[in-house]
Amino acid sequence: MFGIGQAQANVWVHRLMGVLTQAWGDEQQLPERNPHQLEQVLAACPGLEFVMDGAERRINRPKDKEKRDEHDSGKKKTTTVKNNVITERRKGGKVKDLSQTVAGKRHDKKLADEEKYPFSKGSQLWKDTGFQGYAPENGMAFQPKRKPRGKPLTDEGKKRNQELFSKRVIVEHHIRETFTHCA
Repeated sequence: MFGIGQAQANVWVHRLMGVLTQAWGDEQQLPERNPHQLEQVLAACPGLEFVMDGAERRINRPKDKEKRDEHDSGKKKTTTVKNNVITERRKGGKVKDLSQTVAGKRHDKKLADEEKYPFSKGSQLWKDTGFQGYAPENGMAFQPKRKPRGKPLTDEGKKRNQELFSKRVIVEHHIRETFTHCA
């Protein structure tokens, strides 16, 4: 059916089962991919802290020039695809949402705007500078401050950014654990 032999299928099942098991978490539940059901998932978690980040993965370079240009990330001449990932901000927290897979050229904020995430009232969202200007309707958002053009970032700004990064680093670990098992 898929054009591979039984031995190759067995290899892929074992490779992908680790990723699937990690994504399920302790409660053996998959991340939500349907935006209509995500509203129920996030509403059931009032006051929780979430972390959002974009995950970009390399793909094989398409032969078609239009597809190549669409998937060109603009970084190091690579062709990529991208997802936004929302996780709970706690160690061992689950991945709550994995956005649609889009071409690597799409900006993190633009993808978040299209997904229209329905955060519950009182929830907190930790994000990086790739989401500059994105704020959920009900929740509070925390984001590092960008360096002013042509000027250095103040010591206070650097300290605040370090504190924010230490609180949102958990999403980087979730992304690494989830997507490196596929490679």
